Amino acid sequence: MYNVTQFGFCTTKKDIMTSILRKILYFTTITGFSWCFHNDVSSEENLNIPAIAKYFGTKGRYEEVNPYLIKDILAVNRSVLQPPSPRCREIHLTAIIRHGTRYPTAKNVKKMQKLYTVVQSSARGKESWLREILADWTMWYNEDMDGRLVQKGVEDLKHLAVRLFKLFPSMISVEKLRGGFIRFITSSKHRCVNSTLSFRAGLTEMWAIRGIIMMRQQYDIPAGSV
Repeated sequence: MYNVTQFGFCTTKKDIMTSILRKILYFTTITGFSWCFHNDVSSEENLNIPAIAKYFGTKGRYEEVNPYLIKDILAVNRSVLQPPSPRCREIHLTAIIRHGTRYPTAKNVKKMQKLYTVVQSSARGKESWLREILADWTMWYNEDMDGRLVQKGVEDLKHLAVRLFKLFPSMISVEKLRGGFIRFITSSKHRCVNSTLSFRAGLTEMWAIRGIIMMRQQYDIPAGSV
């Protein structure tokens, strides 16, 4: 029996993803999107974390769901992956992974530009916070960004690749890679394609290998479907 590892990169909504997960019948590990729950990491503890971050849902950072990643971005929690029996071993790994951190889409950039115009032209008041907004808010987003991956998104996927390798060294290895037992499937959205490339780069940089053909098969899944 061949051991196969498969990674799918998508941009689907949570309810669609949940429906897919319920149809996976065998020992499959889903690691690519975050379960939403409250945590107590606050901006007072780390000035780099905005105060509203803990209210984000499945589009939030990996660090908000797993706060230990703030101290060590490559840390893994092995306790959540205990097999049902000591006799069990990994024979197949499928990861459905959401794209990394991205810019707003062109649609949302337009909304932000309208809000910025209204605030700058119509906001009135003596409050210090309003004066600060009027003086310091610079609308630097533009429609060309249109949901593209940011550098943080690139790092998201590189780090995820390393963490998965640490959790499943028998499934994710140079030998499996060279043997063609690791497949990458992505939707056609540029942020998903670039997330796939970033994930691959995380593996190749970790293993310091060059010139290997990693994507033996490329699938083009229409955005919004699986």
